[in-house]
Amino acid sequence: TTCRLCGGKMGEPLLDLGEVPVSNSLSTDPSVPDKTWPLQLVQCEDCQHVQTSVVVNAELLYPADYPYRSGTSPVMRKHMHDYALEIAAYANGGRVLEIGANDGTLVEELEGQGLDALGVDPAEQAAFESDVLTLPMAFTASLARRLRKVDCVVANHCLAHIDDSQDVVTGAREVMEDDGIFVMEVGYLGAMTFDCCYLEHLSYHHLKPLKAFLERRGLYVYDVQTNKIQGGSLRVWATRKRGPHYFSVDHVENEELKMDLGALSRQVETLRAGLEPILDGPFAIYGAPAKLTTMLAAIPMLRKAKCVFDDNP
Repeated sequence: TTCRLCGGKMGEPLLDLGEVPVSNSLSTDPSVPDKTWPLQLVQCEDCQHVQTSVVVNAELLYPADYPYRSGTSPVMRKHMHDYALEIAAYANGGRVLEIGANDGTLVEELEGQGLDALGVDPAEQAAFESDVLTLPMAFTASLARRLRKVDCVVANHCLAHIDDSQDVVTGAREVMEDDGIFVMEVGYLGAMTFDCCYLEHLSYHHLKPLKAFLERRGLYVYDVQTNKIQGGSLRVWATRKRGPHYFSVDHVENEELKMDLGALSRQVETLRAGLEPILDGPFAIYGAPAKLTTMLAAIPMLRKAKCVFDDNP
């Protein structure tokens, strides 16, 4: 693969977690093995963006019955509520479009703040289950040209899941008013742990290459924030017009100079060494998120668990 942000050449794997299945589309029949793909992270030799070495067909990653729902997590619902408050302060009662709206949790929160909000998501079942208006389709530049202009476009934890990021960002810019804003939140490479890697996450973002990518598509970053959701996330605010930016942008870029990507593979070795002496008898696993698929591949001894429990339906 080439870099999906700049088209540059990808280097050798910096993290290899073995062969894994698609974490949200596992077989329900024990006699039918899941197909697997290599889960490796590679870095662009030009812009330093990090992504997976292979891209699984989007129809396998996100089928019509894609099971993930934002609204089932109280932590995520609180995060979406606070997120909507921030967006409302910028959008000032206007129109908002959310790309990758899932079950409409954020759209609902935005409407609660008096905004005219619309969601778009290709997972048809999630879109149809939504209590708010959600278009059951993928967001593209072509679709953007058919929609009315909005004051704010939100891409919340979805850009990392999309192979053609350039088309999505181009569409986001086209559907924005001239004075509109684009806000995106992604898992942050500078804070992530190895279990945040799985096939659905095609990209692992940090600010420097992401900022340059957005500028090439006509969007200019003026503010950034980090938070702890999803293991550590980066929120980026951008406009169509080049202008001054907050100190937060310089601060995050300077902090990224200290980033040590070799720490990801060391995390795996440390955890393996720590678990080996305590997993010599029967044990169970509590928690079955998508991350567990990665854990089972990276640390094979965990596959000996007698059972797995999770209280999230």
